[in-house]
Parts: sequence; C-alpha cells; structure tokens
Amino acid sequence: MGLGPDGTWWGGELLYVTFESYRRLASLEPIALPGGERAVREPWRVAVAWLAKAFEQGDEPKLAWHARRDPRALASVQKMIERGINAPATSSCGRLFDAVASLLDCGDAVSYEGAAACALEALAASAPRNFALAWAGNTLPALSSMTGLESEVVPAADLVKEVVGLLHNGCERAIVAHIFHVRLAERLAAAALAHARRLDLRRVVLTGGCFQNRLLLEAVSSRLREGGAEPLLHRRIPPNDGGLAVGQAAIVAAQLALIRQRPRILWRSTRR
Repeated sequence: MGLGPDGTWWGGELLYVTFESYRRLASLEPIALPGGERAVREPWRVAVAWLAKAFEQGDEPKLAWHARRDPRALASVQKMIERGINAPATSSCGRLFDAVASLLDCGDAVSYEGAAACALEALAASAPRNFALAWAGNTLPALSSMTGLESEVVPAADLVKEVVGLLHNGCERAIVAHIFHVRLAERLAAAALAHARRLDLRRVVLTGGCFQNRLLLEAVSSRLREGGAEPLLHRRIPPNDGGLAVGQAAIVAAQLALIRQRPRILWRSTRR
C-alpha cells in the first residue's frame, strides 16, 4: 500500500507499464481506511469499512464478529467513515484480505502488516479438498456475465457480502476462507484478461505483497492461462517491497540508457 498520485492509498492496481511510463487501467473499488495507518494494525477497522460498502442499505446480518466489538469503538469508526474524518480512501487488496481475516476471526490486531492475511491463507489451506461447492451458493454472477471488468473499478463489495452470507448460514470458516480466495482470483484474473485483450497484450505480471499468498497466486495464474495469457511470476526477487526497490532501479537504469542514446543540442555561449 502506497500513496498514489491522486492522493489515495493504492495497493490493488492493474497497471500498463513500460520503462518510460505507466498507466492505471483499473483498481479494486476504494473504501475508507478509518484511522489511516492504525487500520493496518487493527484489521477490524477495515472490516467495518468493507461492511459499510457491502451493506449500504443497512441489511447487514449480525455475526459472531459483531459480538466481539466494543459498541463505542464500533460507533466511533462508523462515524469516521460516514464523515470522512481521518479515513483516507484506499484500493489496497491487502486491506481487503485484512477485512475478511477479521470477519473470520483470524486477527483483529496484528504486530506486523500481513499477519492477518497470512492467518487467512492458512485457514483457507485447511479446508477439506472435497468440500461441497454448493456452499458457495449463487450470490455471485458467473465469470461470463460479470460486469465492470473492463472499467476502471474492479468490484469487490459483493465478495465481502458473500463471505458474510456464508458465515451467517453456518458455513465452516475454512471453507469460507477458501471460497473467498477462489472468488477473488476469478475477479482479478477476469479483469486482467479483459484489459489485456483490449490492449492486445499476452503477458500479465503478478506482483505485490498479496501475491506472496500461494493459494491466490496459483488460482490467478491458472485462470490467466485458461484465458490465453502468460502469467509472469517472481522467482529470485520477492514480490513485495524488496521487488519494488529492484523495479525502481531497473526503470532508472533504462531511462538513463535512453537518455544516452538520444541526440542532444548543445547551446554553448561564451563570453569574449
């Protein structure tokens, strides 16, 4: 998650990138980040923001998650979101993972970024391989009928709404976690494929901290290959901040090489 040029916190972007420039093609739909950096350490705050987005009509079912909340703290965060006070917008995919992790009791407070998401991945990996896919229900449209995937915003509130619905109906936590990973992978891959076809591109790079999640990485990669695209994955360089530093160095090196190749006009003035 980092500050984008539009003043919002980025972290779930689909980018068209060259060594000279980049263009933001799409991003995960933004939500408020109540408390700013504090929300990174307290994932339940992000859960409040995603629930507000998913249940705008006030039809949110009550879960065990609600019983764990201090009513005064919950009301305070809800007011921050409603009034836009200390609640910057973010499109971070990591914060979506944090929200679902909190809803599934994988951590309401963490000591380092990504701890709740790691716990969510472990929970999803523990789901029985032969569990009935009927648990997923039909609350999300099929990939062929998804709308908005060629737009600038990739919807995700319905994923949170499905998670809540499954929990409310008694679905096992591990199964819900696994379904969330699969659904999100479908959404990310479908959006990437839609834009890749529009731009006549064949390769999609999967990078960023969330792609340290093996379940998500493998699911997105598989769907990209099924759609005719080649996923490029990290091997020697990490996909998180360590890879970011290498990427910045590569861009600077490429731009310096281009500068050396360009013809120059030297205006030299001498005083006699």
